[in-house]
Amino acid sequence: MRHDKLQQAAALFGGDHLRQQSGGFQNEVYACDTEQGSCILRLSRHKEKAELQGELAFIQSLKHGGVRVAAPILSRRGLLLEEISEDGGVLYAAAFETAPGGPVNVHDRGQWSSGLFRNWGRTVGRMHRLATENAAQYASLPRPIWQADHGSHATALPYVSTISEKAGLAYEGILRRVAALPRTFGTFGLIHNDLHQGNFFVENSRVTMFDFDDCAFSWFAQDIAVSYYHAIWQGISVHPGDQGFPEKFLAGFFAGYREEHTLTAGMLAQIPLFLKLREGFLYMLFMQHWDQENLLDWQAYTLQDLRRRIECGTAYTAVKFEDLL
Repeated sequence: MRHDKLQQAAALFGGDHLRQQSGGFQNEVYACDTEQGSCILRLSRHKEKAELQGELAFIQSLKHGGVRVAAPILSRRGLLLEEISEDGGVLYAAAFETAPGGPVNVHDRGQWSSGLFRNWGRTVGRMHRLATENAAQYASLPRPIWQADHGSHATALPYVSTISEKAGLAYEGILRRVAALPRTFGTFGLIHNDLHQGNFFVENSRVTMFDFDDCAFSWFAQDIAVSYYHAIWQGISVHPGDQGFPEKFLAGFFAGYREEHTLTAGMLAQIPLFLKLREGFLYMLFMQHWDQENLLDWQAYTLQDLRRRIECGTAYTAVKFEDLL
């Protein structure tokens, strides 16, 4: 990015001393300092203004409802979203509070524990409760609505199909099954849509969510499945001897979730389907972003394991979710 555009964006929010956190085709993210303290500056291109505004409105609503989120902050002109002309296009700038605490340390059993899992579930449950209570208000927010032929899961289909014809047909079947799910009140609404431990910070077991870039109208079971998928994947990788971990995680997570929102039999029955949907998305993501000519051993194993699971329809977990009502 041109330095003058970056400085212009930072100045709109009173920021300086920028430190790049991440960069990609759609977003660049920087930490910066303001008179009020540190914040996160996000610069987006190739995005629709209305959808960005919908995302920011959703995050604000969650904060007002008591959910711990890294909320958007106003620019010096009193705007949540600023526009900067760039090479015939538009660069959108937004700034967010810095989430307290830091990344989850899975190696630290004092942190990676039932207290964290319960608060994780409580945070998701409150978000889903607000999505239900505010359903009429959220319906007007311009965010994507789940469709079988649109979104990252649909984009994953060509990648999955390269595994084999069988794998492609299996994944198409998953998309059809998801599309046929009922969109009932209390189980479908505006969700985070990518809620794993990389998208929140933790402080004293309290979770603060961020990165709502993919928020969309979908099934609540999607947020639960993504949380479970990544918690189990990383948790067992770091602590391979902890064979009872899936049940331990769910006991804490569901206890917290139920404090805020009803966990129905239908939602539990949907989780395995969304776990399979996640496999297709991750396969696409890894094929896009990993150097296929120079894979590390664990990367090669992960891709091989995903191919096998997708092609054979292997369940991600032996947990019987319907028994956990």
